[in-house]
Amino acid sequence: VLTTKELISSCDRVYQPGTANGTTTVSLLSFDLANPHSEIGRQTIIGNSGTVYANQQSLYLASQENDYWAWLPMMEGDDAPRPGTTLHKFSLTGEPAYVASGRVDGYLINQFAMDEHEDLLRTVTTSFSWWNNEPPVNSLTILQQSGNRLLPRSVLSGLGKEGERLYAARFIGDQGFLVTFLQTDPLYTLDLTDPDNPRVAGELEVPGFSTYLHPIDEGLLLAIGRSVENNAIELNLFDTRDFNNP
Repeated sequence: VLTTKELISSCDRVYQPGTANGTTTVSLLSFDLANPHSEIGRQTIIGNSGTVYANQQSLYLASQENDYWAWLPMMEGDDAPRPGTTLHKFSLTGEPAYVASGRVDGYLINQFAMDEHEDLLRTVTTSFSWWNNEPPVNSLTILQQSGNRLLPRSVLSGLGKEGERLYAARFIGDQGFLVTFLQTDPLYTLDLTDPDNPRVAGELEVPGFSTYLHPIDEGLLLAIGRSVENNAIELNLFDTRDFNNP
């Protein structure tokens, strides 16, 4: 057994993003499974940990703003806090490298609420105004990298009916699927073909609520959730080949 000790990252490998939400550090390490004695790739940023989404080219870290950072806008003159999520992008081509950062209002439910497609990051979030009891607002935000910043390219807000919040999300190419819930379980299909004009294409309501969506085959979507009547596990199979009428 070979054991070594060394710094996770030297000072020249630690970055302070322009969009930050914490004073801790997060490190991304990479190593070659076929060559365990190879050099370890490393990158460290100042910020909080959070939800991770990755594909073969990029890794995104979504960090919820904590209490202090959520109220920071009021300290800078805003009328109300803007709780949100900070997004950090890393490149996975070669050694991991910090690339850019951005921010969206609201919180993501899990890693499936993020997806990169054709160099654009799509996110769905729910914003809660707990200080004035306003109903939650669900939004789709499409972000585009510009230099070291992730900037909103388009935003589609008001997803779902009043009082509903997101319970499940999935992106498949130019299509998005969302589940919101309050009394019934609406499945929404999103047409993301035009990143400047995303739209709700279809809607279907069924009892219960789903917390996980999984593509089974082209045009078939499995939803796993709970029954409202007895809290039993509930499975639904949706036919989305007619995208406007799932």
